Amino acid sequence: MATDAELLNTDTDSPEFLAVIHAWHALAQLKVAAAVEPMLNLIDASKYDLLFDQEYPKVFALTGEVAIPELKNYLYDENREDLVRAHALHSLNAFGKTYRQACLDILCELLQKLDQSSKELAGMVISSLMDLKATEAIETIRDAFNRDCVNISIPGDLEDVEIDLGLRNKRDTPRPNYN
Repeated sequence: MATDAELLNTDTDSPEFLAVIHAWHALAQLKVAAAVEPMLNLIDASKYDLLFDQEYPKVFALTGEVAIPELKNYLYDENREDLVRAHALHSLNAFGKTYRQACLDILCELLQKLDQSSKELAGMVISSLMDLKATEAIETIRDAFNRDCVNISIPGDLEDVEIDLGLRNKRDTPRPNYN
């Protein structure tokens, strides 16, 4: 039921549609790790559906630590579009306060692997690190900016990030054009 495409494509106010959402939450409460991957795979078919961005972080946070490896696998899958990988990123970010070090390790490792072809995803990873106030990740963040791997319209430029993290009080250079 949790991955039934027909039920997911019914009216969002229908009991059938809501049954899918309830199934997600039930599986999460039961900590069913095997449900994480099939649920993540639903994103591929509906990448613009905000349901995943809004519900999955809650569901996977409720699932607990057992969901982290599958979220990491999905997030690191270079065959997936950055947009769908971002849904896993938001879900992983929901773990950040409870499983901080595990999440920081995953985010920093991913940021080190990203190149100029994934500037948007790198920007989102840095935004997640900013949300977590991950000052310990600043060297990894600086490296991504130095490699020109960050779309600055997402987190801002390096000075913006350093200010947000409390590592700098003010800008030393004029603000760039973020478009």
